[in-house]
Amino acid sequence: DGTVEWQKTYGWLNDDWVNSIQQTRDGGYIVVGTMAKIKWEFHTQGGVLVLKLRGDGTVEWQKNYRGGYGEAAYVIQQTDDNGYILAGGMMPAGVKETDLWVMKLKADGSLEWQRTYGGSGCDMARSIQQTSDGGYIVAGDTQSFNERDADLWVLKLRPDGSIGPSCRFIRSTNLFVEDGSALAGDTRVIPEESDITPQDSSVTVQDTGVSARFLVK
Repeated sequence: DGTVEWQKTYGWLNDDWVNSIQQTRDGGYIVVGTMAKIKWEFHTQGGVLVLKLRGDGTVEWQKNYRGGYGEAAYVIQQTDDNGYILAGGMMPAGVKETDLWVMKLKADGSLEWQRTYGGSGCDMARSIQQTSDGGYIVAGDTQSFNERDADLWVLKLRPDGSIGPSCRFIRSTNLFVEDGSALAGDTRVIPEESDITPQDSSVTVQDTGVSARFLVK
């Protein structure tokens, strides 16, 4: 009915934010966000934070993943083996552009594999989902394969994150994992009834002229 069942905050003294949450099969939740122990402009040095919460919001485990100039994860999903797949972007040390980044975690948050995908421009993953064959479908954007502005980018990955022997834009990564130390605390935000009024829209549907270009088959 929209009333608050429970509410908590998790973080440190600097900026921390969450990008994705999903309920897990055990009735808890998996959360991914960014911790900014050091922050300037768009980039952070602190890395990605993953929280596994119990059903009441208490922390079951938490991990930090970092190692480059800046990392961000925008989506996390539980996989069929009760592990987790997450996706976003990574800026390796000494590089000015981000690579699309995918990381597979085991059920306890330990790292199973990680890969980056990209070229000379900025590349980023916005969504990922496990497919019926055990692989993954990733959607994001890329500036590496077109001289114009960013294009939408879709990648079909095998279960280990590979694409095929002819694929030349996969890179290895060197992120490391450490136990997190985010502090959990109760909050007291009071919900109020909203007064939003729905209105009919006047959007016109049109066919697009988008064409697909295969990078690897």
